[in-house]
Amino acid sequence: MRIFEVRNGDLIESLTRQIKAPWIPDAAIVTVVGIVDDFAVLTTPSDDPGTQRLHEYDKPGGIVSAVGEVRDGQVRLHASFAVDEGRVIGGHVQRATIGRHFARVYLLPTE
Repeated sequence: MRIFEVRNGDLIESLTRQIKAPWIPDAAIVTVVGIVDDFAVLTTPSDDPGTQRLHEYDKPGGIVSAVGEVRDGQVRLHASFAVDEGRVIGGHVQRATIGRHFARVYLLPTE
């Protein structure tokens, strides 16, 4: 198990940079813990399952669950974020900005 921490910047971009040294080409993202300042996710609409819609949120979100993979050095992450009034928003993460808090990513290399 490898643990990576993000304190400032975009979660996906930072993790992609961090796995380059040492090179981890393939891994399972077991979980992520932390809080993001804002985020954007893709979802698949039920009325048009062949497409995806981008939803952007300019609000903090606590990461309540997250799974994904690293394939050939590319990070793919699906996460759920707890926002105000106890709501949860989830999807394929396109952007997750870390600034005031942090996130820790737990990776299990597959090689």
